Amino acid sequence: NSIKLMIVGDSITHGHEGDFTWRYRLWEWMKSTDISFSFVGPYTAPLAPEEIHSSKPIPTQKDINDYPRIEWGYAENASKSFDAHHFATSGYKAELARHAVAAQVKANDPDLLLIMLGYNDLQWTKAPFTYLLPTMKALIDNARAAKPTLQFAIGNIIERTIFRQDIHENTMVYNELFKDAIPSWSTEQSPVFHVDVASKYTCGPYRPCPAAFDGLHPNALGEYEIASAFSEALAREIGIGKEPLRIPKTVTDRAMPPPVVLRAFGNAAGATLTWDRIYGITEYEVASRIEGQDWNTGMLTSNR
Repeated sequence: NSIKLMIVGDSITHGHEGDFTWRYRLWEWMKSTDISFSFVGPYTAPLAPEEIHSSKPIPTQKDINDYPRIEWGYAENASKSFDAHHFATSGYKAELARHAVAAQVKANDPDLLLIMLGYNDLQWTKAPFTYLLPTMKALIDNARAAKPTLQFAIGNIIERTIFRQDIHENTMVYNELFKDAIPSWSTEQSPVFHVDVASKYTCGPYRPCPAAFDGLHPNALGEYEIASAFSEALAREIGIGKEPLRIPKTVTDRAMPPPVVLRAFGNAAGATLTWDRIYGITEYEVASRIEGQDWNTGMLTSNR
């Protein structure tokens, strides 16, 4: 019988334009097994790139579902046969997902949920780990209410290069409590499997971070590492595949050519500089200065 999987997550799972995403790497691995499967969910693409004239503020937790949705947007050499359906939104929290998951389970009828959430709960709202643990349990309960035989593979929380000490400390404690709680969350007809993504993901405070392009979000290597962690759980707990996904010894990251067509014009506020947008480049490092002063460097998410 074919198994339907729905992947639930935040920006780490959603991905950015030009990414393969770890969802794609997991799909590749599952294609190599003898399992008939499909990915289900309401969305099919990574995060849409920011429009050049956008002046919208940073999205709040109330309006992240208003992100523009596109149908594609993956790496240019990604297979167009990729079954890209998912239920992931950049900025998503477990707190929000627990209220929305039942409707998505009813609409898409998955057999297995692959969940990777929690970082934004700790970062954005400074929610303590004591709050996040019952939130994750409520997410499971609400999904089960829609389908009592649903299975779950849930990842723990990965770390980033140091940002706030409280996030680091809460993450370590939460991951231990989460692992200990998993057995009590399982039922005979609806098991919950622990996915140790954090130990596989080569990024964190006080150490090098080869897996992320910005200290958190996965680059090409990080995508393989997350997918490998989930493949280990699926192989161990469900018997999918003869062996987990092997991370390539050499992973080539995407090319990042600099902009070549720049346009500058004056305005009432001073000057505006734009350039032709490059597919798959989601951030630009820009240096500017007033004549005679030092250069200021910053990151921009649009080509303006």
